[in-house]
Amino acid sequence: LLMGVPESAAVDESVKLIKAMGKGALSGFVNGVLRAALRHKENIAPPEGMDAQSMSIRRSTPGWIVQSFISRFGPKLAEEILACPGERGALRVNTLKTSVESLAGTLGFPTTQGRFVPEVLRFDSAQGDLTSSALFADGRFALQSEASALVCRAANPKPGQRVLDACAAPGGKTAALAAIANGNANIAAWDVHPHRVELINATCERLGAGNIVAEAKDASVFDPAYAECFDVVLIDAPCSGLGVFGKPDLRLKKTEADVASLAKLQLSILSACSRYVRPGGTLVYSTCTISKTENEDVTEAFLAFAPQFYPGDLAPFFPADFDKSRLDGGRVQLIPPVDGVNGFYISRMLKR
Repeated sequence: LLMGVPESAAVDESVKLIKAMGKGALSGFVNGVLRAALRHKENIAPPEGMDAQSMSIRRSTPGWIVQSFISRFGPKLAEEILACPGERGALRVNTLKTSVESLAGTLGFPTTQGRFVPEVLRFDSAQGDLTSSALFADGRFALQSEASALVCRAANPKPGQRVLDACAAPGGKTAALAAIANGNANIAAWDVHPHRVELINATCERLGAGNIVAEAKDASVFDPAYAECFDVVLIDAPCSGLGVFGKPDLRLKKTEADVASLAKLQLSILSACSRYVRPGGTLVYSTCTISKTENEDVTEAFLAFAPQFYPGDLAPFFPADFDKSRLDGGRVQLIPPVDGVNGFYISRMLKR
């Protein structure tokens, strides 16, 4: 009713999808519901109200998520967030192997440089499977959103430093950190799942990112062997993913209980990994969600019992025309319809 897809195609594809899911016995039910809806389509209209229930139906988003956005941003911006696709297409130029200008000239489709990260090229139209291109295979670029790349810039690793990427798989941020340090940082990359450690190694090998040691480690459990060993610690924590609206299934599956559980895990990871930061070092906590419970509340809870850390300055990593008041406290919530990127949260902290 809302997508502009021909009616017959919508019904046919939906029936094919339910069969492909192994639920062929339900195909007649799906076909019947959709055809009944089409017969009565003149009487079907999405609710126009700006309340949580109307917006939930209109935007196919659970009511608790809608209400959390309305409470925080007001109904107008909440609807804009729910309607915004975030980043349609983005790739990070691998400066260890090529330049932005060189890659932009050889991709074969139009791109624009990112507002926040010059090494990111943005594109609007679908370009097929970019991972099958020779440029990808040669490690000239990585598929990485601009918001994700900005997290790495906020970590700001320098040549010669020891860096920890605590929740690293599949390795995109690890390789970005290596590129920012011109390949001369010593990076530890951890993931709790051994099979995902293999993804980190494969990604970094393709992109030519050296001086990286990937291990299977639980970042929520403190290992005294690494106490105060790192100049930079990046925690891109497991989260509800509510800032990446290109994955609508995440919105449909998550519950308020999930968010509360994730916040506990995030705080445990932040608490453990903060102990790896040397005095004078940098700690960056990030998520790809728009959730105060997982973002600001976690940061504030951590700082309340870790007085050796204090908010760092994020302003150097943002363009001159960015509203710097949004960076107070060394943290920022990126908002897709406002900033044109996925809804990431970034908190930069320094150790006394």
